Amino acid sequence: MTVKLLTSAIITCCMSYQTLSNTLIADMYGHLPNSIDVSNLGTTSEYGFMLHVTRPLVKYSRDLQIEGDILQSWTISKNNKIFKFTVKKNLFFSNGDAIVAKNIVNLLNWQIKKKSAIHFDFTTIQKATELSKFEFQVNFKKPTTNFINSLVHPEFGPLYKIGDTLKPIDFKITSGPYYIEKHTNNSILLKKNPHFSNGINYPETVDWRVSTYDEQLQNIIKSKVDISFPGLKFGINEHKIIQTKTNFKVYDPNIGFTFFLSLNPESKTFDTKSKRLMFLNALNKVDFIDKNMSPVWEKAEQLYLKGGFGRPSEAAISNFWNSIKTLPNPQIDKINILMSKNFIFTEKIIDALKTLKIKPNVIMYTNFDEYSKLLKTSQFDIIQANNDFSSLDLMENIQVCFRKSRPLILITEKSKLQTKVDKIVSAISIEEKRNIISQVGLQLLEDGFIYPIAHYKKFIYSKKSVSFDKLSQFIPDVRLYKLELNNEN
Repeated sequence: MTVKLLTSAIITCCMSYQTLSNTLIADMYGHLPNSIDVSNLGTTSEYGFMLHVTRPLVKYSRDLQIEGDILQSWTISKNNKIFKFTVKKNLFFSNGDAIVAKNIVNLLNWQIKKKSAIHFDFTTIQKATELSKFEFQVNFKKPTTNFINSLVHPEFGPLYKIGDTLKPIDFKITSGPYYIEKHTNNSILLKKNPHFSNGINYPETVDWRVSTYDEQLQNIIKSKVDISFPGLKFGINEHKIIQTKTNFKVYDPNIGFTFFLSLNPESKTFDTKSKRLMFLNALNKVDFIDKNMSPVWEKAEQLYLKGGFGRPSEAAISNFWNSIKTLPNPQIDKINILMSKNFIFTEKIIDALKTLKIKPNVIMYTNFDEYSKLLKTSQFDIIQANNDFSSLDLMENIQVCFRKSRPLILITEKSKLQTKVDKIVSAISIEEKRNIISQVGLQLLEDGFIYPIAHYKKFIYSKKSVSFDKLSQFIPDVRLYKLELNNEN
């Protein structure tokens, strides 16, 4: 009896250790998605979550080439308006149902009807048609050259259930690497999809948590989590604490954001280019970034990150700022500003305005849903926003900024800048696309549409047992199903 109990205890212990060793406790950024509108993935946390429960149609290879994931092959008409696709056979949802062309066609037509997606403009699609069980066709209204690359986004990933606001229970069956087994107010428990394989021994279970800023730092210090994706409040001080006082390692996932102010050319305050440029010059005299904030934060002189595709040259940017530095201060009595509650430079902005004898009326938003509603119901002279500019191809980042359903940069309908943004989509050659993106970046400054404040570099912190070897070293990559766990302490 004693031997049996001892044997049982040993087996239980081993099973417990095995389960724990295949479980990743992840402290994620943003908020816990209690419901998701897949036609409007407006936050980083929603986008990141959907990457883990949907299988992409295409993916980037190790050498940064687009290759099929769900898709076996595709052909494109000479006029770049008709795309025909073949779906791989023997791919399944987590419950064993086959992934077929109809799943993709239904999702595409639903996205077309919704007209609200952030990472692709589905209104450019005329229709999607099922040709056979494993073939479908997409017809565009105008020639397009970026469609295949856009298929990496989770807005295209097959859903078992399609709907406006999906609850966690709706992701108990998924096409992606994980499905939801359990959901509470504090965490989501993700289980490995038995029908998903990517050649990596990724964690069987993910305990997906979202903590406050203080909790995140303490969770790292006390080793309560395996990996942490901190929010924007994590700065250089926290970075140094983790490096010097914990055994956690630091990983650079190639993710960077630019924080900027958008000046509204349709407000009386900034209805002329000269008014906007005077304001830019006045703000540029303020030191928003301290030297000790590096490498997490650094001063931004343009919208794009260093090394970004199509980034205007340092000389061109320097010439612009030198050309306006003798302009007088703007004569403005008051300004209506829309700002994020998480914006760490709010006080410095307000102090700078008061120094210029400008009375600021600040309205705060907590998320992009609030942001969108406030933009539709009120007029602001300035909006504060940020966007990810980490992509290999900045075209999609720029489109997000100018998306009419939720613009981050305000311009007039007839602006020549909008024409250039539209041309990025139809540009055939990489060089042509690069040139247009560069022109857009420079014109945003020259027309005074934006004031770039800071670039923010995101880091990931993890225990040494977490291996990042399978993540891409060249593009933004935070996919947990690309991680492996080992027995190192």
